[in-house]
Amino acid sequence: MVARFPSQPAPCCLCNSLRARIFRRARDRQNGNPGVFTYLRCRDCGLVRLDPMPTVDALARAYPDEYYSFQLEPGPGAAPASAAIGRKPVDPTQPFHSLPAARVLDVGCGTGAFLSAMRARGWSVAGVELSAAAATRGNQSLGNCIRAGDLASACFPDAAFDLVRLNHSFEHLPEPVAALREIRRVLRPGGLLFLGVPNIASAAARVFGRFWWSLSPGVHTFHYSQATLSKMLAQERFRVRRVTFRSDYAAITGSLRVLCNRARQGSVPSPRGRTRRGLTHAAQSAAQVVVLGLDRLHCGDAIELLAERPPS
Repeated sequence: MVARFPSQPAPCCLCNSLRARIFRRARDRQNGNPGVFTYLRCRDCGLVRLDPMPTVDALARAYPDEYYSFQLEPGPGAAPASAAIGRKPVDPTQPFHSLPAARVLDVGCGTGAFLSAMRARGWSVAGVELSAAAATRGNQSLGNCIRAGDLASACFPDAAFDLVRLNHSFEHLPEPVAALREIRRVLRPGGLLFLGVPNIASAAARVFGRFWWSLSPGVHTFHYSQATLSKMLAQERFRVRRVTFRSDYAAITGSLRVLCNRARQGSVPSPRGRTRRGLTHAAQSAAQVVVLGLDRLHCGDAIELLAERPPS
């Protein structure tokens, strides 16, 4: 049965269908934004979206000052976590080591840690960041290569970049199809697009439901599966070259943290609540082993996808 809504929901941006059902109702227990948020799931293509959809200005106000990517050095509670317990921190530039140094744009770059690392590898770098404060912090060390605002307002020239990266920022965009068209415009023919997003079809998302760590309804406007993300890219004339699943123990430990702090009703962000320091090294290591196994089964918590703007 199709859900009844107080007013007709907007058409699905992927397939234009008006048929939708309520998928999740949840509080923002991670960032502390007030109220109950509703996600709809398209009954025809399966894309999950917030309803009503927030504006860009409303989203900019939804991030707390301590949001992890706004810090010069990510603090505890950063999600997804940057390193497995007992392992060396993940190098964010690793997926691009085989590429010759060229021009890269990082959308949702925070204070520019990735850009700094890519510049050290010889790349010409540029960033876009919705938070003006984070962009200012980053520019103090990077020399004004980060533009505050959204991608459309940055007004980059055609074919300006060889690589565009959105690592856990694409799910924050209120108009993803329009963003892909702008990305296609600023990418040279043959250029590459890297997307990293939470996986709404993951085992953790299914098990924890509205308490899933990556749901984050105050700031995550869309949730993607491999199928919906691939379909959206194909419709916008991108060719998918590689799909991998790369999860972190926060898929489990972060979701448990949200679950344990559910009685706070979103008034206190879960990273400040119980279990922040209560998990042992052994528990975190065990959770990491589990998520690595889920990645191998293609039901991990995060999807990383590399796509190409075809040369013609």
